[in-house]
Amino acid sequence: MYLWLFTDMDIKDHRHFKIHGLSDRYLPPQRLEQVLTKLNEEVRCRTVGESVGQRPIYAIELGKGPVRVLIWSQMHGNESTTTRALLDFLMAYAKDAQIKERLSRLSICILPMLNPDGALAYTRENANEIDLNRDAGARSEPETRVLFSVFETFKPHYCFNLHDQRTRYGVGEPPVSANLSFLAPAADAEKSVTTARETAMKLIAHLTNKLQREYQVDVGRYDDEFNPDCVGDTFTKMGIPCILFESGFFPGDYSREKTRMYMYYALLLALDGIADIENLPESTGIYFEIPENKTCFADIILRNVVSSKTNTAEDIILNYEEELVNGVIEFIPALLSEEYAQTYHGHRVYDLSKKSDTDHILSDPDLRKFIE
Repeated sequence: MYLWLFTDMDIKDHRHFKIHGLSDRYLPPQRLEQVLTKLNEEVRCRTVGESVGQRPIYAIELGKGPVRVLIWSQMHGNESTTTRALLDFLMAYAKDAQIKERLSRLSICILPMLNPDGALAYTRENANEIDLNRDAGARSEPETRVLFSVFETFKPHYCFNLHDQRTRYGVGEPPVSANLSFLAPAADAEKSVTTARETAMKLIAHLTNKLQREYQVDVGRYDDEFNPDCVGDTFTKMGIPCILFESGFFPGDYSREKTRMYMYYALLLALDGIADIENLPESTGIYFEIPENKTCFADIILRNVVSSKTNTAEDIILNYEEELVNGVIEFIPALLSEEYAQTYHGHRVYDLSKKSDTDHILSDPDLRKFIE
């Protein structure tokens, strides 16, 4: 049994391969194409289909090994963190011979932006306002059909489904923000541990152990309620181990640069686990020990706000809404929807019984309106 090659080796450090100019959450198709052009001499890239808006969907192919891994990202257009981490991984793969050698058993096919129309508009859905991760049953959308066509042609042994999750998720007690979350999707409503799902669980246990020990990442386990219209559930039902990757939130890091780095390491670890599949944990017990995500955070809590109507103190709970304005994502605070009104921890908390906090809120026009 050999140790994971990348641990504690400076050359594998994310800083060496991070692609600059991708620090904004907004990653439109043209920016992706610029990066792919830069990497074109090192990786194989081809067009495998088109979106509703007739924008190209690209596939990147790496390696010629017998074990095939299919990876797709940004099927939700406003979830770009994993795409940025994927591009950093591509840079590392292109520039580092040790990574190529370590992953030489693998053939990897990557769809870095499955939903280019949604990426351009910064929306979850595609141009037909369809959530592609709820379209596995109907396959009504061209983007979904592209994914399934690649799946059927490439015939992967493993699948990685990459996403961003919202800032509301926490793990543990007292809760901390879930930096990353993972899931081995269910294959049926009974959540049976099928052979494919068991393999995915062991891979998640492998990479979680490394992330927690080497990088102090707070990891959560995503909800595993079975949904036959979700892509990961569908592929697991078809007998293919599938891992859902969720880039979460590190306090204060709304650009998700910290979780981008964590996701880069998670991708390396997961691929390394497949390359060394014989040495995965023998039990799924570690997977079930990963704490489940729970909804327990709001972006901002204003405490002890005195109501002008009742003259009593109350708390005001706010979450950021992300809006695309002139090519830049702006974070606009808004009252938290009633659906999540039980949220009780804040990433930022201001106590208006304190003059310093009150002065701060009054100096911020986006927040001042909630106490006036």
